Amino acid sequence: LVMFDRTEGSMHLIGDGKYPAADPALGEGVLAFTGWDHLNPTNPEAKYMDGEIHLHDLTTNLTEVLTADTKDQWSPTVLEDHIIYLERSAAEETTVRIYSREVVLQPYSNTVLQVGLIVMLALTFLYVVQIQQEARAGRSEEE
Repeated sequence: LVMFDRTEGSMHLIGDGKYPAADPALGEGVLAFTGWDHLNPTNPEAKYMDGEIHLHDLTTNLTEVLTADTKDQWSPTVLEDHIIYLERSAAEETTVRIYSREVVLQPYSNTVLQVGLIVMLALTFLYVVQIQQEARAGRSEEE
């Protein structure tokens, strides 16, 4: 997959050039596309026939695989904070999947982080108190 930047007149090879890619979708600084990793077109194997969704960040110039499983994914669409794509299960059912690009902390994660922070502060306070007591005990023994 080659991306041509008309404003700068430059071209960029996106993903791995030796494997097929299709369904490019560009938006919000991200290029999403369907790729078939490890697929040899002259001798295709069934385990490599499923498409995977790849994301290429245009600001960092890094490509990552969004899906890496045995299900077939295709037709990505890039939205502001989400990637939408189609997925076919082993039972041949097609579903629409939505991938959130922003990190979402679940309420339980937020609670765990808050409790962990309070425990860490309490342990730090106890450590400081213990160090001060040991220092005082060391000074009184010297006198």
